[in-house]
Amino acid sequence: MKPIPYLHGLTLGDTTLAYHPEIHAYRVVVKTTHPSMERVFIEAFQPYSIDGIIRKYPVKGGAVPYEWEIYTWIPEKLGQILSSKDVNYLEKTYRDPEAFANLLAGLFDSDGTISINVVKRKRLKYKPLVEFKLALINTNRSLLEYIRCAIINHFNIFMNINENKSNRKRDRIKGTKIVWELVTKKQHYIKEIIKILIQRIAHEERLKKMQLAYQILENKITNINTIEMIRKNIGQEIRNAIKQYILEAERSYERMVKYLILPDGSIVEKPIVRPKRKV
Repeated sequence: MKPIPYLHGLTLGDTTLAYHPEIHAYRVVVKTTHPSMERVFIEAFQPYSIDGIIRKYPVKGGAVPYEWEIYTWIPEKLGQILSSKDVNYLEKTYRDPEAFANLLAGLFDSDGTISINVVKRKRLKYKPLVEFKLALINTNRSLLEYIRCAIINHFNIFMNINENKSNRKRDRIKGTKIVWELVTKKQHYIKEIIKILIQRIAHEERLKKMQLAYQILENKITNINTIEMIRKNIGQEIRNAIKQYILEAERSYERMVKYLILPDGSIVEKPIVRPKRKV
């Protein structure tokens, strides 16, 4: 069972909560095209679910044609804790390094990224080398500032906050929220962060990249061609899994079926009943 701080980290990212007073419970939900995120959600919230059932619906996406909406119901008291995004509350509640590390792991599973690239730089006479980047991406700069300070205080790791390159000038003009990243490219800091997170995160895609990065940083894999081959294989495996997952969402949407994932792992298929349009 994942600890509460880890769950809180997830809800500070793409996982959202909504209170339903008629049943005194919170609906916790994530929309995703990543099968790894589905497994993260189930592992995190099924043990805390009121009825132990995870609901999985195919929906038409925004950036992609189809995606999955996954949700369950959690008790009111837990939902109240996880709903807090107040930085002062987080700072007071997760002062302990272990609690903060779990919070960081949940946030990384939701909003984290790690990249490994083989590059050739002119200043090094085009000799191939491996470069790394580890980041948390979020629209809440105050949250990232809290994480930055806490990482310094607890682990003496320094990271920077930058405007994410995905931001566009026209989006800022329209009032779209700016996306920020808490980032480091320094190998020493990345290695230390991996030590903190590798036993705590559950997102399979990020875990595979993290494991590869750690093996490289520990000099257990040194051959550039081997690194590039493993890196490309991981990337292709992830892309294939996402493509298949989206295809499954499309087919389920066309068939108008949803799924109930039960505590024992079994899956029950149910028809989707959409309300009739009023004439």
